[in-house]
Amino acid sequence: MKKSLASLAILSTFVFSYNTSVSADELDTSEGKSQITSKDGEEDGVNDSSTVQTKVTKISDKPIDELFSTQGAGEWDYIGESDFARKSKVFTSGGGDLKIYIYQPYLGPGFQWKYHLKEEDPTFDDTVSSFNLSNEEGTYQVEFNVRSYTDGNNGNAELYLLKDTNPATIVQTEWFD
Repeated sequence: MKKSLASLAILSTFVFSYNTSVSADELDTSEGKSQITSKDGEEDGVNDSSTVQTKVTKISDKPIDELFSTQGAGEWDYIGESDFARKSKVFTSGGGDLKIYIYQPYLGPGFQWKYHLKEEDPTFDDTVSSFNLSNEEGTYQVEFNVRSYTDGNNGNAELYLLKDTNPATIVQTEWFD
């Protein structure tokens, strides 16, 4: 019986570790860093989290692709989309304000959604902002001031979202700079 319990504990640890790990498909290269960041250079930015001022607004109960959005000159520039379970694609921002639309489902009582906006660097990724979203189905607009996270030779911030909770559930995102 003790062997069975020990085997079960080892197996459950392996399964948990496997389910929460980032797959190679979610990374831009086999080394785990994007090609953009590898050209970033040694210089790190100011990285002042007090200037980020994360602003979260629920804008709709509908998925992102059902929303109508008009983007004009001088407004927000669309930089891409990423549907992911654990880690989004890496997006390049010239600094200033960043807006991300996040669509997530309702998972039932007891769940929560915890995210981290990260800035990718060659040696250590910086946490720009950590935030939680309500466990409600819908699309959320999340805005950040990422000015202090631009760095390197290219003067850009290389940003991605990391989802800490519900690693089996895919969320949709659209990114604007």
